[in-house]
Formats: sequence, C-alpha cells, structure tokens
Amino acid sequence: KDSPRDHRAVVDLLAGSVRQSRPYDENVDHDSDLNVSDSRGGRLEWVGPPLPIDVQTALTALARRPKRYESPWIALKNTDLAGASFTDGWVNMLHFQRSNLQGADFVRARTINGVAFVGCDLRAANLSGASLPVSHLSDADFRSALIREADLRGSLLSRSDFRGAVLRGSNLQQAILRDADLRGVDLSEVKGLTLSQLAGAITDEHTTLPHYLEGSAAPTP
Repeated sequence: KDSPRDHRAVVDLLAGSVRQSRPYDENVDHDSDLNVSDSRGGRLEWVGPPLPIDVQTALTALARRPKRYESPWIALKNTDLAGASFTDGWVNMLHFQRSNLQGADFVRARTINGVAFVGCDLRAANLSGASLPVSHLSDADFRSALIREADLRGSLLSRSDFRGAVLRGSNLQQAILRDADLRGVDLSEVKGLTLSQLAGAITDEHTTLPHYLEGSAAPTP
C-alpha cells in the first residue's frame, strides 16, 4: 500500500506462494468434497476441508490490494483453491484457468478489466452480488453455483455448464452464451437476455425464459 514501485513484485510473490502451496492434482478425487443437499433443493453442496490459513491469508491480501494498473494477468492457474474466500474482494486480472474453485466464495467480488475462470470447477461456488463484467468464464463448470444478482455483462460464457445454478437477478446483457449448457435453468428473473443469445446456447423444455421474452419464438435446443 505504501510502495507503488513494489506493487507488482509483492503481488507476484503472493500469487507464486499460492501456486506452490496448492497445485492442482488431477489424480485426487475432488468429487468427494461435493454432496447432494436437500436444504439446497437437491443441488450440490461443498463439504470439503478449509484452506490452510497461510494460503487464505495470501488470497485475502491479493483481494485487498490497492487498485493500481496491472499487466499482465496475475497467474493463479492450475491451483486447488476449493473453499477459498474472496468475499468483497478485488479480483481484477486474477487468472484461475483450470483451477479447482469448488465451494469458493466470490460474494460481492469486483473487477473492471475481468477475471478468468476458463476451464475452472466452480461447482457449488457462490458468486452472488459479484460484479464481473467482461470476464473470461468459458469452459467452466458452474453446476449448482449461486450466481444471484451478479453482473456478467459482456462476459464470455461459451461451453460453460450452468445446470442447477441459480441465476436470479443476474445481468447477462451481451454475454456470449455459445454452447453454454442451460438445460433446466430458471432464467425467469435474468436481466438483459435476448433470443439471439439463447439461440447459441443449449436449452431444453425445462429452461424457463424471462417474462420479457414470453411469446417470442423459443430458442432451438
């Protein structure tokens, strides 16, 4: 905070520490940390162990860093950060590609230039109230995620799986939904959605459209 000159060095040190401490291991059964919850209407609930306190402390420091110009992306790729908390955090330019973020808390997290969740496992994560415009969220698994009142305007959501996710009140204006899996998803209270967006998505007879699209031609599944 007191040394803008050292900002990037400190950020890279924190990110490197997280990557070294929590590398993603494909040989570990990560599904064992998920449970079908009756209290969540049959959706998945994350029941895994908490992150080590030193890792969460480093993530909290990143999420509270001063808002300065940063380039390039801050690399947190291929990490196992299930259950991590970024509540009210500044997640601008964080790059989580192919990371495990099951049950992670991004409630009211904020970005201006975007965050990258490409190929990430975000099952049962909570992104409610997050402001994530122009973010890279393609090829991600959002099954059973809570994404209420989130700002996803202009974000890339191609090929991501939203089955069982709660999107109530979220803004999808100009979001790219090509091949996004919206089967059975309730979109009745989603804002900014158009039929042209839905035409490129995967839908079925159980996909509920917003009221302002009622009476329009339904998208082809």
